[in-house]
Amino acid sequence: MKKTASLIMASALIICSFASCTDNSKAIIGKWEMKELSDTDIKVGGLEFKENGKGSMYMDTTNILHADGKSLVVGSGEQAVKFEEDLIEYDGKNFNINLQGQDILSLEKVSGGESTDSYDGEYKLKSGVMHDSIVGNITKNADDTVNGDVSLFISFDGSSSEVTFVDIFDYKVNKNKLELSGYASFIGDSADGKPVSADVEIKDDVMTITSSENEKEELVKVK
Repeated sequence: MKKTASLIMASALIICSFASCTDNSKAIIGKWEMKELSDTDIKVGGLEFKENGKGSMYMDTTNILHADGKSLVVGSGEQAVKFEEDLIEYDGKNFNINLQGQDILSLEKVSGGESTDSYDGEYKLKSGVMHDSIVGNITKNADDTVNGDVSLFISFDGSSSEVTFVDIFDYKVNKNKLELSGYASFIGDSADGKPVSADVEIKDDVMTITSSENEKEELVKVK
């Protein structure tokens, strides 16, 4: 019996070595950068798959949101709006822009210290016109499991910024199949609200997701 079991194990290892066997359910965990993005204002972005079956999306938003000294620039090109320092309330932890009683943007710092010398650090978006606009755009491409309850975080580092949509989708991996619910429009649409399914292949540090419409998305592992 032991000899038979050893032969079976050895055979399985040989088959996997030739077939490049990958446990996709484990290999997918981590942060993956999308090779191409359709939005030219977003320099780079990607997905993070977590061990608990949750997933987040991050985007480098420097072109449309960044600090310029103590000012904040929103938008790009001729449509860019610059909020000067005198319009910003900042105490090292809370960041607010309020114009004539209207909440434009309200942030709360969650990491990066409480220095008022710069806006560097990570913040949670709490409320405001900008918050509602971003949430509206992301949830219109989601199923009913999102319900507008999206946690948004912004990181400022000098003149660059990154926005992260935390835990906006749930995922399951079964061999070469990836199933997502929540915000999943990057691999296809589900009109009936059911999870979206796609083929997934992970080879070394490259993941290829192929939708049911045969559209491919390539991602490279960054951590």
